[in-house]
Amino acid sequence: MTPDNAWVYAILFAIIFMWTPPHFWALAIVRMKDYENAKVPMLPVVRGELETRRQIFIYTIELVVVTLLLPILDLAGGFYLGAALVLGGALLYAAWAVWKQGGNKLAWRMYKWSSTYLVFIFLAIMIDAVL
Repeated sequence: MTPDNAWVYAILFAIIFMWTPPHFWALAIVRMKDYENAKVPMLPVVRGELETRRQIFIYTIELVVVTLLLPILDLAGGFYLGAALVLGGALLYAAWAVWKQGGNKLAWRMYKWSSTYLVFIFLAIMIDAVL
């Protein structure tokens, strides 16, 4: 494993790691009553919906920053950078809407969009690698 590969693997791990909380917390908002009834200590049950919405936005900012490390460290090219900026901007907008407006509809949209986001960010990595 070369040093560059080690950084790539670490960043790929960090992308998944940072993606997980906002993705599942959005679902937890939608299913908060189910978690509460089952006594499962998900963030919206333990800290409330408002704090969960705020954390979704914070983690999404951190996720987008992590995705930008690949081009910053010259480990990805222009195609990936463009895709990461567009996809990250859309995900940030979705997370901002969840934070500022709240509600199950926006949380559900964030949950679905975050899944799509992850697919497309990794697809962009693969396409950039062959360009």
